[in-house]
Amino acid sequence: MIFFLHGLYYISYKSQASKGFQATTNTSHEILLWHYHLAHPSEFVLSKIKSLQIHEPLNCEICHFLKSTKLPFTFSMSKTTHAFELVHSNVWGRFYTLIDGFKYFVTFIYDFSRVIWVYLLKTKHDVFDCFKDFHLFTLNQFFAHIKILPSDNDTEYMSKDMSKYLRSNAMLHQTSCVGTPQQNVISGCKNHDLPEKTYAIMLQMNVPKDFWSYGVLTTAYLVNHLPSRMLEFKSPLEVLQDKIPDISHIKVFGYTCFMHLSATHRDKLDPTARKCIFLGYSTTQKGYYDTLLKLYMFRDVKFLEDTIFFYRKSGGDLV
Repeated sequence: MIFFLHGLYYISYKSQASKGFQATTNTSHEILLWHYHLAHPSEFVLSKIKSLQIHEPLNCEICHFLKSTKLPFTFSMSKTTHAFELVHSNVWGRFYTLIDGFKYFVTFIYDFSRVIWVYLLKTKHDVFDCFKDFHLFTLNQFFAHIKILPSDNDTEYMSKDMSKYLRSNAMLHQTSCVGTPQQNVISGCKNHDLPEKTYAIMLQMNVPKDFWSYGVLTTAYLVNHLPSRMLEFKSPLEVLQDKIPDISHIKVFGYTCFMHLSATHRDKLDPTARKCIFLGYSTTQKGYYDTLLKLYMFRDVKFLEDTIFFYRKSGGDLV
């Protein structure tokens, strides 16, 4: 019971207190008054006072003003059942580089298989052109039409050109609410996961951060080949292609390698190979990207599995 004495409110679990001091708790109005008296405690705390019988939720505006919190988010484990029915997208950046001028990347993630496609961007305005290219790619390669595009509310997704293109192709554009990137959780998680893995593969071989764009493309390539818990430990490519992808060609990013030079690329007294750094895989040819000052794509490459191309001085600089 609750009673008032000498200017203070007391809570007592004993029945000996005077009936004049016992709180009457028959109406929701009286419960709300005690809520005011006791400095707006939660309903859970009030329910622990035995003399207060709470039968319905409190409707306190003061608590709404001062205790408002975000609603919880649930991570969806469901997947679509049709090819490219749902494609998630997000943009990551800004990152400065001196090698190729790319500062951002945009991801497109096929919901059913979780295969990820990465496009490098010099400005965010390039997102629209990349999406058009990706849409044509899905139509030509998979005979599939994108139906739903979830994204955040960034300007690159809300432009007039993007909106017009989506309407003309009968695509539904689902945007997250302001300040709630959790609603775009799949692409958001990938945009967190890709830079983290990219940093890991670059750090282990001392690759300078100017080569980050090659690193993120390589990371996406590897993620598509790796088993995923979301896919019952199948790889995204296995779900997409209905066959286990070959990983026998996978090499460590940043390894030293020697690229064979054919007779047409050298003089008679020149070396038959060029020392290079391994920077990734080609999606259009069976070969590797190997470069330092110029990008090459060659099939005839020999890797030194225990040799780092970049070495770090004691002061931390790369050589």
